[in-house]
Order: sequence, then C-alpha cells, then structure tokens
Amino acid sequence: MRRCSWLMVVVCVILALTTWFYVSGREARAAEPDAKARFTAGTQCVVYFRGDACGQALNHVASVRNCPSVSGTIVSADEQWLVLETNKTRTHIPQNVILVVDVVQK
Repeated sequence: MRRCSWLMVVVCVILALTTWFYVSGREARAAEPDAKARFTAGTQCVVYFRGDACGQALNHVASVRNCPSVSGTIVSADEQWLVLETNKTRTHIPQNVILVVDVVQK
C-alpha cells in the first residue's frame, strides 16, 4: 500500500510539472525583424503554397515542385502580403500560406 501511494505522488508531481511547463508564459514569437528576408520590388520569383492552405492533404512534401505555385515579379511585400505581377495581373498572396519563395537569380 505504501509503494502505491509513493507511485501516486510521483505521477501527480510529474503531471503537475508537465502542466506548469505547458501553461507557463512562454509564447511563440516571430524571428527578429532584422532576421526576416527582404524582398525587393522587380525581383522574379516563384511562390510555392503550403498544401494545407490550398486544401491538399499532404503527409510529406517530397519536393516543393509538387506544391501549387505562382510565378511573377514582386511588386511589394510586407508582414501580411506578398504582391506579384504576371502579365499585368496582380496577385495578392497572404504570407501565412507561403511555403517557399524561390527567387530567380539574374
């Protein structure tokens, strides 16, 4: 009986510590603003979208070439939007759906 109560105490302590670490004030933060990649207007690129954002059920991504994409010239970029232009058509892409931006080097 004594052994069972010690086991119960240990389990409760582990559960309490796990809950405390999970609920503690650690919040997710974005990278420092200086560490973010900057896109310059006029740069040719291909933007690949996250599969889950496009409605595809992907367990893994073998290559970004299999993901939906759009190519064009960067018009502007900020924290929320990336604006591309292709054949005088502008496409506004939310930053949270972007998987990879492949910049074409000249």
